[in-house]
Amino acid sequence: MDSAIALSLSTHCPQCALKNRCLPQHLDATALLRFDAIVQRSRPLRQGAHCFNAGDPFRSIYVVRQGAIKTYSMTEEGEEQVTGFYLAGDCFGFDGIHIQRHTNSAKALERSHLCEIPFEQLEQLCSAIPHLQHYAFQLASHQIVLEQKRMQLMGKRAADARVAYLLLDYIQRATHGNPQGEILLPMSRYDIANYLGLSVETVSRILSRLLAQGIIDLQGRRVKLLSLAGLRAQAHMDTAAPVRLLFPG
Repeated sequence: MDSAIALSLSTHCPQCALKNRCLPQHLDATALLRFDAIVQRSRPLRQGAHCFNAGDPFRSIYVVRQGAIKTYSMTEEGEEQVTGFYLAGDCFGFDGIHIQRHTNSAKALERSHLCEIPFEQLEQLCSAIPHLQHYAFQLASHQIVLEQKRMQLMGKRAADARVAYLLLDYIQRATHGNPQGEILLPMSRYDIANYLGLSVETVSRILSRLLAQGIIDLQGRRVKLLSLAGLRAQAHMDTAAPVRLLFPG
């Protein structure tokens, strides 16, 4: 599935439709061109291809231009644990900053275009452009907030609320806050279940219930939001009985 925002592989930052989502808004034209000069735009990743693997040296952070990326780690038992989903305008790859090696792997869920930002060059540029330095801190802080939200989602919400919250979040991000029409979920039921700490059967049962309630229309991975209010109500529901988390091991 291609993003709703069509981008040429050669599109540069000043012309990019996503620049207001992944760049600070107060960069002047000269600073924007200097930033654009360090961004690397390689050929698209095919579905299933890796951007990087756990253990690879950390060199860059990445922005999704089109497509969708899944990050995951491996448990001590050798089982996959999904750690995040990234869509157009989202940044990822910060896991490698601390030890200079990636602790997660990043895989394309569909054909994806990425912007690669070499971190050493970004640091050098930040020292000369204060707005860009603040932006880099914001990006890192955003990753911390996302992880905090994930932990809250896993620890305090019932199964129905977890699935509804993830679905609501994805639809709003994929449609840029305008959830109209049909979209394609790039992640599988397994990925959703793994990320939320549920069984695949539980996720499928909850999706079927949302369908029966007229909140969504669902055909395979194709989903259409029919009731935004209904999905929001489900996402913030906290009265259901807690469920046992199915973390590997």
